[in-house]
Amino acid sequence: MSQQPTRVGIYGGSFDPPHLGHVWMVGYALSCGTCDRVDVVPVVHHRFSKQLSSFAERVHWCRLAFAIYGDRVRVALDEADNPSGATYDMVLRRQQQNPLEVHRLLLGSDLLSGTERWLNFQALCALAPPLIIGRAGHPVPRAWSDQHPGTQVLPAEVPDISSSWIRKQLIAHADVQGWVPAAVLAAMQGRAS
Repeated sequence: MSQQPTRVGIYGGSFDPPHLGHVWMVGYALSCGTCDRVDVVPVVHHRFSKQLSSFAERVHWCRLAFAIYGDRVRVALDEADNPSGATYDMVLRRQQQNPLEVHRLLLGSDLLSGTERWLNFQALCALAPPLIIGRAGHPVPRAWSDQHPGTQVLPAEVPDISSSWIRKQLIAHADVQGWVPAAVLAAMQGRAS
């Protein structure tokens, strides 16, 4: 009897810090039956030179943020061993190492306008067809699915929240409770004291 492949959503990003939009997207992908598991993959360095908190901190925050999903979500350290930092290279290596996994790229619609800067994006879509979840204010272009076969646009929308907005609020000493998982916020505030 052959083993059924595991459907794994790959959700990469800076997660600086992970916020409730990230947590919601993962829960949605798991709950609507598109993924058996989601691997959250924090980047080590931002490919476009954005300054980030330490990799170790962001991995820790991700483990705290996504712990509510138990073993259905893993915080994967693939990027620690990915010299190019390109998602395509990381996914290709995963495909070779895990032949019993079917990979899907979990993307927020806010990222679609920048994919022309990604290395081998069309080939990446062939390896891991995107699962796109809407983000308020960032509609999915009509032709997107036609241009990227295998893409699935999920019928949901996350509030327009970003890690950069969270960081600005924290610098201004504004309250971000309700936007950042409580365990992550406690860890970040512990770091500051």
